[in-house]
Amino acid sequence: MVGIPQSTYKLNCFVPKHYDGYNYSTAGFSISLDRILHPFVFNVYLPSGILVAAAWISFFIPPAVVPGRMALIVTTLLMLINVSATVNASSPTTSSLTNLDLWMLGT
Repeated sequence: MVGIPQSTYKLNCFVPKHYDGYNYSTAGFSISLDRILHPFVFNVYLPSGILVAAAWISFFIPPAVVPGRMALIVTTLLMLINVSATVNASSPTTSSLTNLDLWMLGT
C-alpha cells in the first residue's frame, strides 16, 4: 500500500443493483482524496501572516528613524521570500497558480 503524505484517501467499491425498479449490471469504484490542511496552516499561512503583521509595526515607528524602519521592512521581505521559496521547493510543480502562490503574492 502506498501512502500519500499530507493526504488521506479512501477507495470504495460498489455494485449497484436497482435503479428505479430496474436491474442493471454495473460495477465501479470511487476514490475520495482529502488534503490535510494543518501543515499548510502552521508552516505557511500563520508565519506569513505574523510577518505581515510585524511589518505593519513600521507604521508606528517615526519617519525620522529611517534605519530602523528599513531594517524591519527588509528583514520581513527577506523572510517572506524565504518562506515562499520553501513552499515552492516542497510543492509539486504546476503550470498554474495555486492558492498558496496567491497567498504569498498577496502578503
